[in-house]
Amino acid sequence: MTEQTDRSSGTVLLELRLRADQRMPSEARHATDEVLGSLDDGTRQSILLIVTELVTNAVLHGDAPASLRLLRAGELLRIEVGDSNRTPPVLRDPAPDQQNGRGMLLISAMADDWGVSETPDGKIVWAELRP
Repeated sequence: MTEQTDRSSGTVLLELRLRADQRMPSEARHATDEVLGSLDDGTRQSILLIVTELVTNAVLHGDAPASLRLLRAGELLRIEVGDSNRTPPVLRDPAPDQQNGRGMLLISAMADDWGVSETPDGKIVWAELRP
């Protein structure tokens, strides 16, 4: 995890305002899938899983409204999810029988880099991939 990295410039592929609604991860996943273009299936599924996990965390642990933004800068795809909760996500080592707590571990394993940037209103959790 990298903290305070600002690579938020690039071509914006998607901007979505997120409500405090359990349907938002699914809506964000669908909207992301529509803008990804031609990618191999494994890369597409990794991106969609990262989006789903970040949005789920924002809906469950953040304060609405939240936001999703996808940016493309050359070979780099950046996923940003912002919310007004200032508490950063935690990498956990959940027990095998625990049903949650693995989201950031998955993101850490799939993304080339990820981190948290503080904002005046809260934080942005971001992940970067080179598809």
